[in-house]
Amino acid sequence: MLAALVVVLVACGDDASTQSAAQLHPLGGAVEVEIDGVIHPVDDDQPLEVGHTVHTGPTGRAEILWPDGSVTRLDYLTAFSIVEIGESPSTLRGRQTAGNSYSRVIEFTEAGSRFEIDTPSAVASVQGTEYAVLIDPNEVTTVVVVDRTVLVTTPGGEATVAAGFSLTVGPPEVSTGPIGDPEPTPTELLESDWIAFNTEG
Repeated sequence: MLAALVVVLVACGDDASTQSAAQLHPLGGAVEVEIDGVIHPVDDDQPLEVGHTVHTGPTGRAEILWPDGSVTRLDYLTAFSIVEIGESPSTLRGRQTAGNSYSRVIEFTEAGSRFEIDTPSAVASVQGTEYAVLIDPNEVTTVVVVDRTVLVTTPGGEATVAAGFSLTVGPPEVSTGPIGDPEPTPTELLESDWIAFNTEG
């Protein structure tokens, strides 16, 4: 079984990794951050460091502002942990165990750079794009690509998903089988509350 959602950005460099903070910006409703097992209410522009976990409630949404300028938004009932934030080389890693995310990733020009989302049943890799990752209660993952392409990898294979297409994989216990083909994203999914929240306006 693959680990739960991991976001990774890696850029080549010569110096040792250093730590810096991301910023958490609540978008409304209940948003909390777990630090060393203790739940805390969130202030606007809350620093996020390695080991912190963001929890959104039934009416809570938030966005993570990464140091490189990329943005990841979190939907209702989402849990997202910061695993690594480093520079030289630049590395961003996170883990999502529930809910939905929507990422706008900057276009990388340096060789070796990448941004990855690892769910319980797949890994989605990009080098500058806009896409959503949806995890349902059964840990089935759906990747919806809005701009450019996303490479989705499972234990059973890999597939490139282009803008306007989506791919559903999992649950984890069946993700070792052959990966399916991307399909045009259904209108009802494009017009769903979460996708519309991030693409309209």
